[in-house]
Amino acid sequence: MTGLGGRARAGSARHSSRPSGRTKRGVHDHAIPSSEYWAKVDAGSGKYAVPGVLPGTYTLTVYKGELAVHTQDVMVTAGAASTLHTITIAGDPAADTAIWRVGDWNGTPAGFKNASLVTYAHPSDSRAAWTAGPYAIGGSTAAAEPATRTLTVGSYRGNNHTYTYVIPAGRLLPGTNTLRIDAASGSAGGGGYLSPSYGFDALDLL
Repeated sequence: MTGLGGRARAGSARHSSRPSGRTKRGVHDHAIPSSEYWAKVDAGSGKYAVPGVLPGTYTLTVYKGELAVHTQDVMVTAGAASTLHTITIAGDPAADTAIWRVGDWNGTPAGFKNASLVTYAHPSDSRAAWTAGPYAIGGSTAAAEPATRTLTVGSYRGNNHTYTYVIPAGRLLPGTNTLRIDAASGSAGGGGYLSPSYGFDALDLL
């Protein structure tokens, strides 16, 4: 073995499931520009219902936690029920076989240390530590890893993307390798205070 390559993938606090069958958890969103409806999926049966929907063609979005894993168009007509039956989820990154994975693909930083403090605690807050050494695959745990954000204070919801990086063959060598991920932007932010930032949902190597 002379060298290895692969694809590293990181989710910026939200954000592909191949399983078919009823959705067992999550919520469904039906939306058009003038109307939006939400329903929670029954955990036991996978069923859901949205009463009182106005006629029209809607975009149905299925969420796993806060991660949008499926969308499709649904037509609703007056006086009739629109039944979708089984929905095949094809957009959950957790369904991909990974060499390793840190965190859970659910659209939130849940599982990482201090995840519950992201929306209101400044990094200098004495109740939380935000710095840490390198994360060791197979040795460290997500729950003990605080270096999962560059946000000062604020919501992780908003511009949510999954980023895929191709690691050329030969860059990963037998033994210990170090993968460093930094934020890069064409702007340093206003006055040096509002710099580019992100919060992790999950990170994996495929």
